[in-house]
Amino acid sequence: RGRSQPSAGGRIWPQPYGILLLTKIGALLVMGVLGAAYRRRLIAKTSEGRGAFWMIVCVELGFMGVASGVAAALARTAAPADAITLPQTTAAEILTDAPVPVALTLQRWFTAWSPDLLWVLVAGFGIVFYLVGVRRARRRGYPWPARRTISWIAGMGALSVDDQWADRSL
Repeated sequence: RGRSQPSAGGRIWPQPYGILLLTKIGALLVMGVLGAAYRRRLIAKTSEGRGAFWMIVCVELGFMGVASGVAAALARTAAPADAITLPQTTAAEILTDAPVPVALTLQRWFTAWSPDLLWVLVAGFGIVFYLVGVRRARRRGYPWPARRTISWIAGMGALSVDDQWADRSL
């Protein structure tokens, strides 16, 4: 599957895909406006009777249905045909849908970092939750060896660093 970029003169809006996209954007904007109005003015009116509340619910569900239906239609509609497909020459580019990284040298091994936010957060939260658990255990009187805590932190750090280095070995 090649990467595609719109051509210089191509327009998406007069095509069915663009019309569906604008319809979905419009439905989502209307849902946002309804939600804001619901929280500001209409909640006070619902105390007057149940009819106003159910009217609001039905209108919101209607626009949610429009947005969901348009999303399904967008998934089945072909992208604009005026896209230019760029050739991908290597198997790595085809599999990753990204350009091949530059050659790995000894200097780049230590300087070219590409941290992955997911694994940094996983390691960070793992360390925080572990330290909270150690603190609770010590408050309850359970002895907790420092070497276990140091090993856990080192393991989480290794997980994060290993993931960053794995990206460079392609």
